[in-house]
Amino acid sequence: MSNHKGRSKLTSRTRRQFIVGLGALSTTALLPFKPLLAGENPIEPFLKVSSLLTGIALDKTYTELGNTIWSAVILSMLLPERNDMESLISKLAKLPNDATDIAVEKQLKRMHPNLRAIARKIARVWYTGRITYRFGRVVVINYDEALVWRACDFTKPPVTCGGEFGYWNKPYQGGMA
Repeated sequence: MSNHKGRSKLTSRTRRQFIVGLGALSTTALLPFKPLLAGENPIEPFLKVSSLLTGIALDKTYTELGNTIWSAVILSMLLPERNDMESLISKLAKLPNDATDIAVEKQLKRMHPNLRAIARKIARVWYTGRITYRFGRVVVINYDEALVWRACDFTKPPVTCGGEFGYWNKPYQGGMA
């Protein structure tokens, strides 16, 4: 059976069918990651590993941001890198929650350079609040909650109120304002 342009109905697609197909294809991008397929919540081990890599405790209050960062990191990777990320998370998640920086560094040194690169990428995304995709496209995930503001306790994100009017004119007292 052919339509008026000589193509069969089997190969002829509407724009809507094409867009639905693209949407379905993009949703399968996360499927190779086994914890997602297994029905586990991949965020808990990801938050634990992120805490170990950044040196800052990331509790359940970071779940939403963790989901966003996890998704962004996964989408920035090709399939082999996604498998490496799964391996990195499974290896580092075995460390105790209170593992020292030295223990984490020792574990990372035993890993393949690809895994260490992924560990650096995860830490970089948490600290900067942005991710660089292939071909150099940079996307800001969350500027105000980037860990750099927690690490540098002497400052805050620009345009974030730091206290009462004129607080900036008073001498620094140390710690958070």
